[in-house]
Amino acid sequence: MCKALLSSCYPNFLIPSYQFTVEYFLKNDLEPVAYLVYMVVLFLQFNQRKAIRHWVLSVYSLFAAVSIYVGIILTENEYKKLVPQNSIWHFLTEQNNWTYSLVYIINACVFSWLFYTLLRGKIRRIIIIACCLVNVIFFIYTDIISNLFLSAFNSAVYGLTFLTIILYTLLYLYELLTNIKEENLLEDFDFWLICGYLLYYLGSFVIVIYYQNADPPERGSIWSMNNIILFICSLILLVAYFKIPKNKKIMV
Repeated sequence: MCKALLSSCYPNFLIPSYQFTVEYFLKNDLEPVAYLVYMVVLFLQFNQRKAIRHWVLSVYSLFAAVSIYVGIILTENEYKKLVPQNSIWHFLTEQNNWTYSLVYIINACVFSWLFYTLLRGKIRRIIIIACCLVNVIFFIYTDIISNLFLSAFNSAVYGLTFLTIILYTLLYLYELLTNIKEENLLEDFDFWLICGYLLYYLGSFVIVIYYQNADPPERGSIWSMNNIILFICSLILLVAYFKIPKNKKIMV
């Protein structure tokens, strides 16, 4: 029924023809769904408070969801014919590692900008600039100069990105707790947002490091764990958004 409904609204080539299974959903579809949840919550928050950081994060979440889903679609056998073999874009159908290379480098830049705007300490801001430059330089060397952007899941680059964002979240929480206000932190939207990011990147750090060295049959289950953690964090933020009183979505 769901597929029939979609067929009436979208061209057939946009609708996967695979037989739905929970395993497939957890390995593939759950990740873009989680990013879409983030996108909706962040857009709602932006619509209420007009903080540019929430707009940027909402757009990034939408970009990540679309990029990852496109990567999934193009690697399905029935959709590979959409890109001719003699096309310069045929590499998009061979595997979807390019989507993560693209998403994670943008991830590092967006989160560097985010925490640069959130943090007030001069030394902490210098650390953020240095970490961002290290991520960009490492990405250029490994993915572009060494030509790994298309060929492999680069655990080193992804792990560095995750470790960088973990550092950012810890710096933010340290600054927040050392300058604690009388307001309840549990009524601060950004507090829940950052704690959710810490939970995801800390929980999935080992996954992205181990993934490349895991046996191919195990990789699906391993990545399912990553997607479940991401989805749980998106739901936490969704619940927090509706639990926080409307006049306290952001603490100034």
